[in-house]
Amino acid sequence: MKGNDYVNYLDFGAIGDGVADDFAAICAAHDYANEHGLSIRVDDGRTYLIRQNIVDGVLKSAIIKTDVIWGSSKIVIDDTDIDYFDELDSSRAPIFKIGSDYDSVEITDKVTLGKLGQIGEGTTKLNVSFGYPAFLVIYNDNHRVYRRYGDSYGNQSSPQNEVILIDAEGNIDSSTPFMFDYKEITRVTVIRADVKPIVIKGGMITTLACQKNPIDENTGTRVKYVHRNILINRSNVTLEGVEHYVCGEVSLELYSKSGLAGAHYWGFFNASFANNVTLKDCVLTGRRSYRFSSYEFHADHVNLIRLFGCKQSNFTLFDEDGNEVFSMSHSPLTKWPRCWGIGGTNFCKNMEYVDCRLSRFDAHQGLYNGKIINSEINFMEIIGKGELLLEGVKWYSPAPGRIYNCFAYLRDDFGCTWQGTITFKNCTFNVSEGDAYVFFYRYADWDFGYQCHFPSLLLDNPTINGLTDGAKLYVVRDEMKNVAQTVPPSFVKIVNNKKGYNFLLPKSDFFEKTEKVGVIEK
Repeated sequence: MKGNDYVNYLDFGAIGDGVADDFAAICAAHDYANEHGLSIRVDDGRTYLIRQNIVDGVLKSAIIKTDVIWGSSKIVIDDTDIDYFDELDSSRAPIFKIGSDYDSVEITDKVTLGKLGQIGEGTTKLNVSFGYPAFLVIYNDNHRVYRRYGDSYGNQSSPQNEVILIDAEGNIDSSTPFMFDYKEITRVTVIRADVKPIVIKGGMITTLACQKNPIDENTGTRVKYVHRNILINRSNVTLEGVEHYVCGEVSLELYSKSGLAGAHYWGFFNASFANNVTLKDCVLTGRRSYRFSSYEFHADHVNLIRLFGCKQSNFTLFDEDGNEVFSMSHSPLTKWPRCWGIGGTNFCKNMEYVDCRLSRFDAHQGLYNGKIINSEINFMEIIGKGELLLEGVKWYSPAPGRIYNCFAYLRDDFGCTWQGTITFKNCTFNVSEGDAYVFFYRYADWDFGYQCHFPSLLLDNPTINGLTDGAKLYVVRDEMKNVAQTVPPSFVKIVNNKKGYNFLLPKSDFFEKTEKVGVIEK
């Protein structure tokens, strides 16, 4: 052992030469460290190869429950020949899983659930407590939300649910108020939130991308996502200075000529069912897009997820002609973004980008509260509720058109809804050729499982570059039809418009009671 308070991968048989598969030794080191409460420190200058994640016939993940210092060591995850269809489903398992010492508890008994009563918006305290701070997921399985437009009821939808943070007495934290009203509660997941913080520092991780075609030859449909990632399944976790790169992806040229698509991946940095997760000074890499999505960062049922000082290694890249372009720009080979984007979330609250350079901020099934501060982004795709603040942001349109040449794409397949205020303060918008928009908004006469809202807007001191002659600048461009199921905004305000941009807003009864400042109704 290297010390009294830490262990090293070499202590458990790792070679660290980049040739031998070190995964079994890495797992053994973490198992020992977890059992004895020791940290992991890895020798600088070593390269640890991870190819096979089946050890002695058992599918394994390296479980992390203590601090880790990877330092300047390198870890290579070789996915080249990963099989989607092996009996153990090895492509779906995380390589590293940051786990808790406490198992989650699932409450389904009717007596306990009955104590909760009809809870929802405005509820500040639950009638149950656990004697410790807890992260809860509240479910009503008998009501569906986020029903995707055009799909039959229950298809591509989710049970009504959300994350709540409570103290030891059952008081709801003010940062996680209820988004929905619940006529009934069918189950509650309880996760301890007072676990010891864990910090993972350093390390350069490279994924050698899977070469197997993800399209089923018989059905023409996509097969499973590859995971083989870092799964954060614990509260109070910080990843600091962890770098991730991707090599060997199937090229867009090969895809366009032969139809051989590269694998699609779940987020490499993947947080799930956790409270207070931070990525600090990390490097992320956008995945190539083969007309479907692969995210580098993913969060599912997480409260307070923050990215500080994180950078995307391929925020820009070189196109087929050697020109530097944004990674989300459209390739003429596929008519699709070269890289899909950097991050996507579901059922999260309080998400932040601060001092980041990351192409995409996606909040799918219902973000509550978000911030993008002093950062560079290409695209923002959102639905949700609460306050969304963009301050000091440099936004670069990746392509012309109403979806990509708008400051905020409000997802129309889930109702274009944001209940609350979206504020842009001291932001610079670099638009593509043609008309530009603050919002992409398209109404639909469809039951999404919730009331849809048009967001209130505060646009303070904007700078807009790239507007071509004759191009117009719209708050939103729509004929404002089929809006019976949508609640209008309280206000639409453009203030400190020092350069006198003309923001156009449709003249419509829909905005009749909306306070309008600094816009031209037309």
